[in-house]
Amino acid sequence: MTRDEMRRLTEERWEALRLGILAVPADQRETPNAIGYWSVKDLLGHLAFWETYAIETIARVRADEPDPQVDVEAINERVYHERRDWTWDDGIAALAETHAALLDALATLPETVADDVAERLSDDSWAHYDEHLDDINAYLDHNTPATT
Repeated sequence: MTRDEMRRLTEERWEALRLGILAVPADQRETPNAIGYWSVKDLLGHLAFWETYAIETIARVRADEPDPQVDVEAINERVYHERRDWTWDDGIAALAETHAALLDALATLPETVADDVAERLSDDSWAHYDEHLDDINAYLDHNTPATT
């Protein structure tokens, strides 16, 4: 996969996720159990963390270092507890900052990237956005009154 393809996927899927996040009514942003036991607000901190992890993955790729073995569920739980007191605005700001940094980091990759590297980055960026956009849409489908 090329660096430009990864950037395009990241930007396209990010925009869809961003619009999905913004579609959540203000009075439902902190509703618990919207996505698992998380609120949509909690999801913002989760996404910002994994974008930061993707940036760290890019640094490891450039240094020809392996990824560490991680317990994703334990990390998700830790990040949830660390960030659950964030406000909606805190989450939006962190996500905007990490996303801009991710785009900058993607630009530092070689023109062509090995498939395993693209997959590793996908897991923490564009495929991750799709996963959680589906969660947001499912929540909204079941919790937003239909308009006539």
